[in-house]
Amino acid sequence: MPMRGTMRTWGAALRRLRWKMTLSYTIVTVGALLLVEILVLGGLGLFTWNIIRHSDTLPLAMEQQLLQQAAPILRPHLEQSPPDAAAVRSVLSLFDTAEVRGGEEGGVQFSLGNMPDSAWLVVIDREGTLLAASGTRFRGGEGEPLETSLPGVGSLVQGALRAGLLEERYRIDGGEMVLLTPVTDEAGEEVLGAIGMVFPLPVIDLGIVRQMVPLILGSLVVFTLLAGVAGTVFGYLTSRGMVRRLGALADATGAWSRGDFTAQVRDHAGDEVSELARRLNLMAEQLENLLETRNRLAVLEERNRLARDLHDSAKQQAFAAAAQIGAARALVEANPAAARERLAEAEELVYALRQELSGLIDELRPPALHGQGLAGALQDLADGWSRRTGIRADVQVSGEKTIPLATEQTLLRIAQEALANVSRHSGAANARIGLRCENGHITMTIEDDGRGFEPATAPRGVGLQSMRERAESLPGGRLTIESAPGAGARVRVACRLDEPAEGKR
Repeated sequence: MPMRGTMRTWGAALRRLRWKMTLSYTIVTVGALLLVEILVLGGLGLFTWNIIRHSDTLPLAMEQQLLQQAAPILRPHLEQSPPDAAAVRSVLSLFDTAEVRGGEEGGVQFSLGNMPDSAWLVVIDREGTLLAASGTRFRGGEGEPLETSLPGVGSLVQGALRAGLLEERYRIDGGEMVLLTPVTDEAGEEVLGAIGMVFPLPVIDLGIVRQMVPLILGSLVVFTLLAGVAGTVFGYLTSRGMVRRLGALADATGAWSRGDFTAQVRDHAGDEVSELARRLNLMAEQLENLLETRNRLAVLEERNRLARDLHDSAKQQAFAAAAQIGAARALVEANPAAARERLAEAEELVYALRQELSGLIDELRPPALHGQGLAGALQDLADGWSRRTGIRADVQVSGEKTIPLATEQTLLRIAQEALANVSRHSGAANARIGLRCENGHITMTIEDDGRGFEPATAPRGVGLQSMRERAESLPGGRLTIESAPGAGARVRVACRLDEPAEGKR
């Protein structure tokens, strides 16, 4: 369990923007540096291979060694007539040993001792005859033309004996380089012979590759770790500022969602995030102005509705009651019985006026939830409304759940408005309020058995418009009205049941 909790904690952390950006920086850094290292190593390898196979660099370097180390020692023996083959063979033996000594000690600095089976030295006289060779490859060919032991070198021998250009004196064929360097007299005028080298070019050896792979992989691992650490540190430091700026945006939008439009995002970096912050600030300012305008319009519409309701109901009832009282005053002496009837009618009109005013006052009063939940508030609303209007009202609740306070208040307001419409216009004897909470949704219905109406042709009053706007302000909310002449009416409100957060009871 602790291990699982730790894994979940790390998983949640890696899903955050800061660590996503850090990981991306690390991957990009490591990948880029590894690619550079591979390209550099590959480029060096190709460059070296090209020098060995396709340029004069290696032959020129070998010739310099032969001219500096071998030619001065061989010159006295090649000047003799005939050349001293035994002395020449003795000189070549110096290059076969791994012991390298300076010229003053009777030795040479250039040695083939570390690769006696791979490279050979040969010495020819002025006629191209092989005088001596190092190693054992050309034993038996001494005293014969060099081309007998090494076929295809006739043109190289001719180029060396006439002191031709370097390109005429070497070849690379079959993975082997053959180079002949002329040995001249002290004045450099007469060619005494030539010294040559047969040098196998390096090939790809799987054994060497197997030995190099661990070294290369080890260097790549170390390089990767160093690059990963550098990329992680750089990514973390770089992303910290971005995450802080996005956090400021989130805090500001959270304040705006709570109705606090004083929060502003201050970001002057001049990039895309800064531009987004500027536009969000402008949007918040416009939204605040829009809400203020809408609130003013809503207050104005509510006043107009109350004025119409008072004019259509309370004012007319008060006028009728005053007329009945005036008639009773005129009849009180001549016909007391008729006067009493007029007063009784006036009393009924005043009672109806009082009920109408009570209903209007209840509509203006805030919803009375008092911590009892929406179901209890709907029951109290129905009981009070039924007492005032004489219309029977039932409340049915199914699957009651905890509902956000703002949603409860909105639904209760819609129920108040719907019941007010029932009492004013329907002529119903019964009404029913239904509330159902299931599958993450809330559905509230208010229906009556009154005279009904045709929704398509009914006048769009402030009450219906107010109910519709309140319903659409809820999460996923919508309002539908079903009615027909003589079949009553049914108002249905549906919305999504979000988890209570701020503003919950």
